[in-house]
Amino acid sequence: MKKGIRGNILLVAAMCILSGCAETPEVVEENGIHYALNENDESIMNIIENDTEKNVYLTASEDENKCVCRIGDLDNVMDINAIIDGGNLETISTRTAEPFPDVVNVEKVIDILFGGEDNVIESKFKEDNAEQQGNDGEQAVVRQMKTTGQISLDSVDGNIHFMQTSHAGFDYRNDKLLIQYKQIETGNSYFEEYNKDISDLYTIDMAKQNLLEIFSSILNTEIQVVSCISIYNEMGDGFYEFNFVPIIEKLPIAINDREMNTDNIVDVYGRVQIGKDGIAVIEATNLLWRCIDSSNESEVNCLRLEKALEILAEYIKKDEISCSEKITFTRVSLVWLPITEDWTEAELIPVWRFYIPCAELIESGMIDISLTENVATDICINAINGKIENIQ
Repeated sequence: MKKGIRGNILLVAAMCILSGCAETPEVVEENGIHYALNENDESIMNIIENDTEKNVYLTASEDENKCVCRIGDLDNVMDINAIIDGGNLETISTRTAEPFPDVVNVEKVIDILFGGEDNVIESKFKEDNAEQQGNDGEQAVVRQMKTTGQISLDSVDGNIHFMQTSHAGFDYRNDKLLIQYKQIETGNSYFEEYNKDISDLYTIDMAKQNLLEIFSSILNTEIQVVSCISIYNEMGDGFYEFNFVPIIEKLPIAINDREMNTDNIVDVYGRVQIGKDGIAVIEATNLLWRCIDSSNESEVNCLRLEKALEILAEYIKKDEISCSEKITFTRVSLVWLPITEDWTEAELIPVWRFYIPCAELIESGMIDISLTENVATDICINAINGKIENIQ
């Protein structure tokens, strides 16, 4: 019996904030890209510019989307046995994005999540200009908020709720289903497992397809499911909890399933509980972003995974990344890392991310090793210039 996978995630987040997990190199910014100050030599550039031997780090596998390798030696070793997500892009560039609340199709939300407009009470909250009293005694408008107004929807019976929580997020709740699903996970005998079909009547693939179709309708955008936990009891009743992120310009945004130890990384997080009876909850934190004016961005070569692995080996050799052979990285993803200064715009930086999902980190016990030995479990390498963008 497996219990409490999700209950400890907040604890891990807090511990990561306090410990930092691994010290992140001091960085400087140039043209929207962050560079590690301690990488002023030519070794990384030489790796990028020179040919890499094919399959020097990638081990043959029956699954073409797997990376199995070991990097480093002696006491600083990085083991990878990971699912590979992405990596087919030949060229890429950084992008600029902004929050985009208008992407929410309210009519579709009412139709799909509420069952029609006859079941809905709608409230709109208009946001006024921020004003400040000037020194000369006159009212002065100091800031103009970009918004179409927040929206709050409630069902007539008070059971279903939808609210835009910010210009880039929203929440949805079905109280009846929340109670039903809560009874399952608080019963005397329930189970939590990764990627397990609860029943043939409603499999993970069925639930995932329903979720993708719903988001395609209400947001007219693609999302990517990055993890699934199945919660069920001995009677076969249960639901799935998916974590997901939006896809922008062919790449997903890096999910923050743990608190990234950097103030200027946008916290992007999607969570949904869905079963055969419907969706109980959707948490969409900072999911509503769109690219703006990317026409002037010049495309450059995107680092292949082999190059990123060779660069990782160089950082490990120089002890700029600390790893442990007791920890195995289970995910490799080519994703956007959203960096912001003012939270009105963000630079989407393409990175190769090597990490262990938070729930898996807890369940495996590797979080204890990470904190005890102060080693990394989440590493982001810039997919253009090979610099370290984030380490936890």
